[in-house]
Amino acid sequence: MVRRKGKGRQGRPWTPAEDDLVRNKEFPDPELARTLGRPYTAIRRRRARLNEDNQKGSPRRGKRWTKDEIAQITAPDHPPASKLAHMLGRSETAINLKRGLLRQKGKGDSDKKKKG
Repeated sequence: MVRRKGKGRQGRPWTPAEDDLVRNKEFPDPELARTLGRPYTAIRRRRARLNEDNQKGSPRRGKRWTKDEIAQITAPDHPPASKLAHMLGRSETAINLKRGLLRQKGKGDSDKKKKG
């Protein structure tokens, strides 16, 4: 089969009932693929697409950072990201990304000045 570049949907259209099953997440992707007679990858792509549609208009994917949380992660004597992640109920990646963004804006660790 030759892949058509730039074309969207190549199979049959998704029905609202199929979309409901995909959104439900009650069934694992492989089982749902067998039930609906669609490729496993089609189920994964559709689930991701439906999730994106629900997120439109809201660039934030997680919970908002509070002033207290920001103060904790930017304090000069802050604990390691692993401990903060556990304390704040966030991932280490989220902690490190937020620190990096704050540093770019000039609000990060005051003891980590640029050398120049």
